[in-house]
Parts: sequence; C-alpha cells; structure tokens
Amino acid sequence: MLVGVAIRIAQSMGLHRDGPIFGINPLETEIRRRLWYEICLLDLRTAEEHGSDPGISTQSYDTKLPLNIEDTDILPNSAYPIIPRKGFTEMTFSLIRFEVLDCFRIVVKSTPGAVKVKGVEQLTLEEKEKMLDELALKLAVEYQVGLDLSVPIQGITDMVIRLMIGRALLSLYHPLRHFKDGSLLSQEKKDMYAYSPGYA
Repeated sequence: MLVGVAIRIAQSMGLHRDGPIFGINPLETEIRRRLWYEICLLDLRTAEEHGSDPGISTQSYDTKLPLNIEDTDILPNSAYPIIPRKGFTEMTFSLIRFEVLDCFRIVVKSTPGAVKVKGVEQLTLEEKEKMLDELALKLAVEYQVGLDLSVPIQGITDMVIRLMIGRALLSLYHPLRHFKDGSLLSQEKKDMYAYSPGYA
C-alpha cells in the first residue's frame, strides 16, 4: 500500500517525466531520475513478493536512466551537457540495477498459459528467454568486462549481475508460472534448469 502511495506522489511531482522537459537544471534532473528508478525497483520488488503485476509500466514514463557519473561531476551550477564517464563510477552499481527493470517487469508480469486478456500482448517463453539472453549480453559488454574484481565493490557488482540474471531465470522457469505441476514447461527445460549449478 505504501509503495502505491509513493508511486502516486512521485507521479504527482512529475518524476515520471524527464527533467529537461520542465527546464530543470542537470543536478535536479539527476536526483529526480535516481529517485524515480528507486521507486520503480520498489514497485517491482513488491510485485514479486505479492505475486501481482507491477504498478508501473514501461509505457507510463519517459524518465531517462541516471548518468554514469561521479557525484562530484555535477554541481548546482552545472549546465548541459553532462558527459557520462566510461568505466566504474559511484553510480554504476545502482545503474546496473536500474538497467534490468524493463526486462524484469516482463518476466514477472505475464504467466505462460494464463488466460489472455483482450488487447494485452503476452510474450512466449522463448521470447522471454531471448530477452534475458540479450540483457545478460548487454550487462557483460557494458559493465562486466571493465570491472576490476580485486576491488571489493566491483567484485560485488560482478556477483550481483550474475545473481540478478540467475534470479530472473529462476522466476521464469518456476513451476507455479507454468501451472502447479509445471505442465506447460517441457521436460527439456525442466532438466536443463532444475539442477543447473550456474543458477543454484
């Protein structure tokens, strides 16, 4: 209930619209972006816990992802454009969590085999698998390849990326998403992921 209240307050403040639309300075824009995506994460986590659909849909906002920058890169008197950095920054860990939102919403939202609602498109299991493969590749190319695993926070970031993908696969192949007995999941899929050490 409180997450729902937070979403409505954020929307009434216009956080679901990107800052430059309102002529807001770069610092406030970045703060608004970070706050909005944290609320999106709370919404997704709440949906997972309660087995319900997320309250925020991808089509309901145009707020851009925060920039990959250090906090010192942006000040109250900063002007556009702010150039994002390459490599790991103070924002990278959170940014990775925000990157997975759209894909995770789709994975947790529609259940294969469920009754289709008129006018609501439902992706197949194969389409969702493809989305997760593309997400894993994007995170690997954009973030993981540049991580220094000897640095604790970067090592944790690498681990979190792997855990997020594994968790998404677990959610995707969970028997309850394919009826109680997993009847809509092929035996090949059951065998592939039931004992896969990579996603344990």
